[in-house]
Amino acid sequence: MGKIPCTVYVLTMNSEAVLVRALDSVRDFAEILVCDGNSTDRTLDIARQYGARIIKQSDSTEPNKKIEDFAAVRNRCIIAARFDWILQLDSDERVGPEIVNEIRDIVARPVTHHLYQVSCRLIFRGREIRHAASYPGYQIRFLNKRCGAMYVRNPHSRFEYDTEKYSVGYLRFPWYVFDEGEEGFRKQYADIEASALSRLPLMLYIRWGIFNRTYRILKILAKIALLYGRYGFKDTLPPPLEFVRVRYAWAVMYGAFKNRLSRTA
Repeated sequence: MGKIPCTVYVLTMNSEAVLVRALDSVRDFAEILVCDGNSTDRTLDIARQYGARIIKQSDSTEPNKKIEDFAAVRNRCIIAARFDWILQLDSDERVGPEIVNEIRDIVARPVTHHLYQVSCRLIFRGREIRHAASYPGYQIRFLNKRCGAMYVRNPHSRFEYDTEKYSVGYLRFPWYVFDEGEEGFRKQYADIEASALSRLPLMLYIRWGIFNRTYRILKILAKIALLYGRYGFKDTLPPPLEFVRVRYAWAVMYGAFKNRLSRTA
C-alpha cells in the first residue's frame, strides 16, 4: 500500500524523549509536518530522520519558545499542510494501526464528513487505562481543510466552521496519550485561561468565571466518585491524577478572581 494522501502535523518543543514514538506511528502518511518551538535538543534531527517538513511555531528566534497562542499555531499548520486531509497529533501521543487504516479508507472514498471526532485513550506508565472520568474525551482531530475550519480561543482551542454546511463524523478507534504522572496540571494553560476570564465584563465573568467553573468542578467530582464506585482502582487512574482536572479548574477560577481583584485595587 502507498502513502496515505494526508498531512499529519505535530507540535514540538524539546520533544526528543517522545517524538520517535509519535512519528513512527504516522510514517504511512504522505506528509509529516513538525511545527517546532525552536528546540535545542535532538527534536529536529529526529524529525528529519522521518522525512518531516519543519516549520516554526512563530517568527521568534528565542530558543525553546513556549506557545502563547495555541489557536494561531495550529492554524499555521492547517494553512501549511499540503494535503486537504489533516490529522493533529501532539509529540507525547501516538495513533495505532487501526486508526491509520480507518483514515486510509476515509481518504480513499468520497467525502461524507469534513470533520471527525476522535476519542482518547490514556497510557499511564505503560499501562492502558480502561476507565477514566475524562473518557471518551472526544476531540476533532481529523478534518478536511476544504471546510474552512480554523481554531479559535486560547489555550483550549476549538474549531469554528459552518456547522450547517459541514457535518461531523466519529472515528471508531482512539488516539493514545502517554502520561508518566509527573507533570500534573499545566499551569501555563491555567494562567492563560484565567487571564482571559478576568478581562470579561462583570456579568460574563460571574457566569463563566464563577458559576460555570463551580459547576464544572462539581461535575468532575461526581464523575470521579461514580468512576471509582463502579470500577474500583484496578483499571483506572490513581486518584491524584483524576483530581488534576479539579485542581486545574480551581486554579483558573482562583487566578481569574485574583487578576480581577488586582486590577480594581
